[in-house]
Amino acid sequence: MFAEVGGRRPPRKGCSIRFFFEGQKPTPAADFHGKSGERLFLPGDDAHRLAVGLGPKDKFERDGLRKASAEAAQELAGRGVRHVTFETDAWPLPDAEEAAGIFAESVRLSQYRFSLRSEAPKDKPLESLAIVCRSAAERGRIGSLLHYIEAVADGVDLARDLSNLPGNMGSPAELARRARKLSGGAVRVQVLDRRACERLGMGAFLAVARGSHEPPAFLVFQYNPKSKTQNPKSPTAGRPIVLVGKGVTFDSGGISIKPSDKMEEMKHDKSGAAAVIGIFSAARTLQPRVPLVGLAPLTENLPGGAATRPGDVVRSLSGKTIEVKNTDAEGRLILADALFYAGRFRPEAVIDMATLTGACSIALGDVYAAILSNNDALAQSLQEAGETCGERLWRLPLHDGYDRLIKSSVADVQNIPEGRLAGTIIGGMFLKKFLADEHVPWAHLDIAATAWDTRGRDGRPPGATGIGVRLFYEFLRARGDLPKM
Repeated sequence: MFAEVGGRRPPRKGCSIRFFFEGQKPTPAADFHGKSGERLFLPGDDAHRLAVGLGPKDKFERDGLRKASAEAAQELAGRGVRHVTFETDAWPLPDAEEAAGIFAESVRLSQYRFSLRSEAPKDKPLESLAIVCRSAAERGRIGSLLHYIEAVADGVDLARDLSNLPGNMGSPAELARRARKLSGGAVRVQVLDRRACERLGMGAFLAVARGSHEPPAFLVFQYNPKSKTQNPKSPTAGRPIVLVGKGVTFDSGGISIKPSDKMEEMKHDKSGAAAVIGIFSAARTLQPRVPLVGLAPLTENLPGGAATRPGDVVRSLSGKTIEVKNTDAEGRLILADALFYAGRFRPEAVIDMATLTGACSIALGDVYAAILSNNDALAQSLQEAGETCGERLWRLPLHDGYDRLIKSSVADVQNIPEGRLAGTIIGGMFLKKFLADEHVPWAHLDIAATAWDTRGRDGRPPGATGIGVRLFYEFLRARGDLPKM
């Protein structure tokens, strides 16, 4: 386990990290002022200390601690430090336990590495983190918190690994193979192949797969808890939350081909599916007290001789016909069949995650993901979870006035509007049409701008972010759907 409660002294070659607000100093003579982003390394013969500035006390936010913790961890790893400690009695505010959790999670996530080099990377990550507590009771509470953080972080790292895999290594078959490894105990994994999807009538999903030699796969995860939090008299008792993740393992755009610049980043178009797989990986350890179902349609989108053409009309699992005006709006096609399939499980709620629209990055940049929902309570709960864990969501409208933009003259609906109006909203409006029951609470998360970061910043390594895993478990935690560790 990377993080644990530990002793007072850091181990040899270890370092104790202490945080200071502006105007505070580790020693009276130190050339350090506590400003945001400021760090002072104090070497010792056996163990070291690192002073980290947080800026003005009255402007402190969780994100400031996340950034400062991750950047401090990156610096110490670069200095060859292998072990770090955080002392709760040295935290300069009353909320030491929450701060310890944010610190531990940020340090743990900052040490992720992804490399396909033939030689081992030279930049070695930290090996361990210890939280030094003030009492036995605090040790117990923080120990449970660290167990939760470790399980969720493992899920995030799996999601990152899967999203980071290049197209030739992260095919639908490969993701299905890795998903099968999660089957066991309370988690069941089923893989529907092309023939099974044909028998079901998943015409929209299979239309995207037609251009590739790689066979598609449709993953179905089911998690059934041993104990449940739900009131047995509740109308939703025993009904699962269904998670749906877009899994285009490489997206060239199909015949409506993308520009070549940065097309290699389209390996990340499977980030929604990767998050679903990461969530079910963590479920094996965390044992949520609510049933879960995960659906991940996996396919490539390539311009082969059998590929779907612009202007083709395909029939979806729901029976609705779709005019494919642009083959690069393929994510909504595979999600259309997955969302309708979700109705088979009589869900309490449906949440889909997808790198769906480039318009999302224009609207919100890379700070917020978009959320569109038919249910205010679900949207608010997810937004509050996002604020708590740092995976923020900004709500966009679903209004019938947008429907006219995707009316087709030859089919029930077309997959893109004429022109470039309201791209992210139109994606949500399209998906809404394929809910098996429009009264079931549903939220669509467009993570196109937040699923990967090519540069790496704020102490975060470059590549996939694994967004969605932490968000979902914070959502469950706030609902009381996680057992006490």
